Amino acid sequence: LPASLKYIGDYAFGGAQKGTGLTAVELPAELVRIGNNAFRNSKLTSVKIGEAVEYIGDAAFAGCPVAAVEYAAGNAKFGSIAAFNNNETKATVTLTDTVTAFPADLFKNWTGVETVALGNGITAIPVNAFDGRAGLKNVTLGANLTEIGNYAFRGTGLIEVVLPEKLTLLGNGAFANC
Repeated sequence: LPASLKYIGDYAFGGAQKGTGLTAVELPAELVRIGNNAFRNSKLTSVKIGEAVEYIGDAAFAGCPVAAVEYAAGNAKFGSIAAFNNNETKATVTLTDTVTAFPADLFKNWTGVETVALGNGITAIPVNAFDGRAGLKNVTLGANLTEIGNYAFRGTGLIEVVLPEKLTLLGNGAFANC
């Protein structure tokens, strides 16, 4: 995609029943908006979402076999239907150090998330952030994390977690039923 591209429209590479055969795409660094269903049901296996992204539309990557996501969009807003809605492919998600607000909606209804690495910009994980994500097996917490909200990791498949030295609040049931 050209470096000058700022907006990707609804269904640009996606489709309700069958998307494109697109397996890889390099999103431009200055991309601001990813439309609803933009890549839905395409064959994308990895996605890098840059810092400039302000909006990720409904089901933008739903149905894609995405196995790796690098996320740097610190303040992106999301549509009402999860961006990776019901994606089941085992996935690794990395939040870069530039992300300072935990993007809870990034993980909404994303059943395939297996590994998450949180950058040093994240200071708090909100209530119910990964609640019920039984497939989540590995998480790396950033050094600047100070709070883990109630039930943040309840019902996940985590078996080991290293808590950072700066942690001051560990919420109720944060790791219950793991």
